[in-house]
Amino acid sequence: MKKTAKAIALISGGIDSVVAAYLVQREGVEIIPVYCDNSSFSGETT
Repeated sequence: MKKTAKAIALISGGIDSVVAAYLVQREGVEIIPVYCDNSSFSGETT
């Protein structure tokens, strides 16, 4: 049985991290995307 590689992709909200995750996924790696919105802690608004 062949194991599938897995990776966590830290998604920033910009296009570059999403494209990087997509390119890795195309190589057969299972991607687990992670996005954290910390604006409620910093007081910043988007």
